[in-house]
Amino acid sequence: APLRQRNQRGLGQMTPLRCLSLAALLTIAFDVMAAETRPSGIQWRTWSDDLLDEARDQGRFLLLNLTAPWCAFCQKMKSVTYRDQGVEAVVREHYIPVRIDDEGDPALAERYSGYGRPASVVMDADGRELIRRLGYLEPQLMTWMLQAVVRNPDPDAHR
Repeated sequence: APLRQRNQRGLGQMTPLRCLSLAALLTIAFDVMAAETRPSGIQWRTWSDDLLDEARDQGRFLLLNLTAPWCAFCQKMKSVTYRDQGVEAVVREHYIPVRIDDEGDPALAERYSGYGRPASVVMDADGRELIRRLGYLEPQLMTWMLQAVVRNPDPDAHR
């Protein structure tokens, strides 16, 4: 009988502890959803040779994000890695971010076709490739990589 009574209580008779637990779970769920829908603070650019001059003038590096609409891990990079506040801060301070989409710029995508998708490439203002990482990068790994290039831009240090 006590089991039957417990199953028939319904939501209107929830204990205060259960109500508090439910409220906490809903709050966490809404926070996660808000983070996923928050626009990235990274202002992605399209490729132009003028970006090399801009990087030189500003003392910045170029961060190329090679992506494709069919690539699941590319979408994960967009929704997780590039929305991370640590990644955003390093990019904002030291990089000119460039997104190269296979469908948006097929000629440039062809140049990097052997890299797979997603790929992250850092170049200096002379167009030299300093570091290349293929596949999905967790936010912390991306932050460390970007900071490492800033600390030591020698390409041999990142091979």
